[in-house]
Amino acid sequence: MHLVAYQGRLYAGNSLWMEKDPDVPKACQVLDAPTHARRVDHRFARRCLRLGNLKAVTFSSGGSRSTGAVTLLLAVPDVARGPVNVFCRDDATGQWVASTLGVVTNYTSTRALGFHRDRVTGREQVFVGTDKLDVFVGVLDAAAPGRLRWAAAAELRVPAGERVMGFCDCNGTFYCATPAYGPS
Repeated sequence: MHLVAYQGRLYAGNSLWMEKDPDVPKACQVLDAPTHARRVDHRFARRCLRLGNLKAVTFSSGGSRSTGAVTLLLAVPDVARGPVNVFCRDDATGQWVASTLGVVTNYTSTRALGFHRDRVTGREQVFVGTDKLDVFVGVLDAAAPGRLRWAAAAELRVPAGERVMGFCDCNGTFYCATPAYGPS
């Protein structure tokens, strides 16, 4: 599903939603290719069958003027039901730490993960778009789970019959794509 270069390594996110082999765990994974062999860096909970997003984001100031840039590797698996989590890789421990956006009672996918630096205020934010919880915004916070502090409420409501498919920063303006799908 995704290939991301991060900290001199290559990470991949997979999907197992069409997997028929009963010996294969029904949980998506992040794979790491430290040399020439791949290994499972993290396996998500059962019934999280597709890794909707895997992305590296870089905060230029690390949250303060005295700190250098901070780069995070983020992953967001689809969820059958329960908490919708954004996972951040802790490079010191190799663990993936979850921060929760909300809870869903039926399947939700997170197809969009974006980063934007406001050209006027300089504020840097991560945006996550889901098909059930709308669009949430997070900021770097070293004390928060997964190093991201999420807004308590959605930043943008997605119109009925649409889902967030992507974000784009173009000349300092941040865009959100929400095409219609299925019956309205």
